[in-house]
Parts: sequence; structure tokens; C-alpha cells
Amino acid sequence: MPQRQPHSALTVSSAQSHHILNSIPTVIYELAITGKGFRTEWISDSVKRILGYEVEEALAPDWWIDCLHPDDKEAAVKKTSLLMSQGQLVQEYRFRSKDGHYLWTQDEVSLLRKADGQPKEIVGFWTNITERKQAEARAAQVRKQVFERGELLGSSDRNIAVGSVLAALIISSSFLWGMTITGLTVFVVCCILGFIVIWLVVKSGKY
Repeated sequence: MPQRQPHSALTVSSAQSHHILNSIPTVIYELAITGKGFRTEWISDSVKRILGYEVEEALAPDWWIDCLHPDDKEAAVKKTSLLMSQGQLVQEYRFRSKDGHYLWTQDEVSLLRKADGQPKEIVGFWTNITERKQAEARAAQVRKQVFERGELLGSSDRNIAVGSVLAALIISSSFLWGMTITGLTVFVVCCILGFIVIWLVVKSGKY
């Protein structure tokens, strides 16, 4: 007959589990499935460290919906309906912390089923991805600035090319009156080539 684990060992194991749950950079939660939707049954104490809320506050009805960012609320709530059909769901949205600031959160949820295939409960966890989102926004801003700078330089190069051709034509025209037939022919050919260059430059981009 298997021996019962000593009470002290159970206490240490429980304390270790509690320490681990509060050390990881996530909030773990369990939802019960009801006829009216989902109800939070349990949430890890790390909700206090990461979001600033007490466990009792996080267990209140509609707490999750009320803390969603107004611009993300509709999409986030709508996506939860996919969980029952797909069994898993990962989404990102902004969530209001206790101090009023919004944090970018990655929400990963899994639907657990009974042996007969019926839905049992929902387990998920939130991860604070605010720093990642801020880094992505900075990278996007840099790419935009580089693109705009490239467009500006390209436009300047085209302007210089067109200006150079026009200046050459104007200077050449000052010698028109002393030209021979051969010189005049060369000048006309140069004009034609110059206008072709201008056309190609303008066609290649905005001018």
C-alpha cells in the first residue's frame, strides 16, 4: 500500500508552486463555462505584481471587459467566440493596469474537454508584451524615416539631373549665332538627346 506523503512535504511543495506562479512574467487564470459565457474561477497572485490588481478585484464580474482598451474591446470580445470551435486562441490587446496605464497583453487560451468531449473549463495566461510592441513601433518609425529620406534624395537627384541638362542647353544656345551648319546640327542633336534624358528622368519617378 503506497505511503501517504508527509504533511510537511505537501506544505513545501505547495509553497514552491506558489513561488513559481508568482515568479513567472505571466498571469495564469481559469474560466468556468456557464450558460451566460465565461466566469473567472481562479487567477494567480501575479496579477498583483504585473497589473496591480488584487485577486479579489480580478475575480469580479466583467472585470476583464471593463479593463480592455476601448479601441480593442470589440475585436477582443468577438474573438473569444472562436475558442469554443477552435479549442485555442491567441490574441493581443491593450489592457488597463491598476494605475490607469494600458499594457500590451498577449492572451493565450486553451479549451479543456471532458472524456466525452464536452467542454470542461478554460485555462489561459496573459503575458506583458508592452516592451516588444514599443520596439516594433520604433522600428516601424525608423523604416518610415529611411523610406522618406530615400524618396527625398531620389527626388533631389532627379532635380539635379534635369537642371543640369537644361543649363547645358541654355549655355549651348548662347553660341548658336556663330555656329556653322555642322555645329547647328550637333546642337539640335544635343537638344533632342537632352529632352529624351529629361523625359526618362521624369518618367522614372516623381518630379
